[in-house]
This record gives sequence, structure tokens and C-alpha cells, in this order.
Amino acid sequence: MKTILTGFGPFLTHEVNPTEIIVGDLVAPAEVELFRRILPVDFQKIEPNYTDFLDAIQPDLIINTGLNASKGAVQLEYVALNIGMDQQPNKQFFEPIPGNEAALTSQLPVDDMVSHLCQQGIPTIRSNHAGTYLCNYLYYLSLQWCKVNTGNALFIHVPYTSEIASQIALINKHIVPSLPQAMIEQALMETMIKCRDVACNVSKKKEDNV
Repeated sequence: MKTILTGFGPFLTHEVNPTEIIVGDLVAPAEVELFRRILPVDFQKIEPNYTDFLDAIQPDLIINTGLNASKGAVQLEYVALNIGMDQQPNKQFFEPIPGNEAALTSQLPVDDMVSHLCQQGIPTIRSNHAGTYLCNYLYYLSLQWCKVNTGNALFIHVPYTSEIASQIALINKHIVPSLPQAMIEQALMETMIKCRDVACNVSKKKEDNV
């Protein structure tokens, strides 16, 4: 299963983005061919490079990851909105794809995946709002690509890793929500396995109906 896994670099006051580390370190599950990409946190630099990347790989699954520094849990995003807010220089709102649908949703069984991860001991919640910054923008592009082409997409917000949070506490005397890096990586691996199984079941049903 061709899988694209993306993360972001540093942004605003976040000097280290855990997704950049996690995307680089993650070990792909069996039968998953992983294509990794770290993206700049800059609306002007995402397109057309990102869509060109998707076109070149033709993935079966896209998993976009981003930092949510305010939650100490993994968040599976269900909805992406056709709206963005560029923080630089003056917080302007715009439509990522002018005239397109106001919202797109993941076709994956998000609620089942949340339950599965919680049962594995990974604090996980469903979210219906990925924000209006680059995370939402990228997710909308991924869902739109899947709608026009093939495959599935999911955006996963993660907290700081405990390792990074410890350094923040040491240097800045400030505590941030976090989870161990190994637990966040397990969440991503379990998600890929679940998506792989979903794809296999769909394929089997199609074969049975032929």
C-alpha cells in the first residue's frame, strides 16, 4: 500500500515541530510502502509542489500530521474546510480552492479508528475542526486529490513528544501537553495497519461481486 506521510517544519513560536522528527523516525508496517515529506509552514510554498508530489506517487493512503500544542492526545481529524487564514503578514482569510465545496470529510472509519487506538492505550479523540492554518489547508488539498483520483486521506494532530516537552520545561520553565514519541509513532503505525485492512476488505468485496 503506497502511503504518503507528511509533517511540518518549525512555525511561529514552535522552534521544534515533533512531526518532523516522527515522520523521519517512523518504521513502516508490513506491506506499507512509505513516502515521507516535510513541508514548510508557508501557504505560498505548498502548492503546486504538494499536488505534483501526490500525482507522482499516486498514493493509496495519505496521512498528514501536524502539531496541536494545546492537547495531550492524538486527534484524528474528520473534516477539512475550504478556508485558510494566512498568519503572515496580516491574518487574511482565503479559499484554498476558490468555488470548491465548503467542506470535505475523510472516507475512513474515523470513529472506529479512535476506539481502536484508545483500546491500545493511546489517548485519542475525534476532531471535527482542523483549524484554519496550514494543517487544515493541507488536509483539504489531500481530500480533494483523493476525491478526484483515488485513495483515502486522514489528518492526525499530535502533541509535543515527552522528549521535546522535557527540554521545553528545562529551558523555558514551562509545561506543555505531551505524549511519548514511541506512543505517537505507535498511533501512526496502528492507523496505517487499520487503513491497510480497510483497503484489503474493500478489494475483497469487489472481487466477490465480480
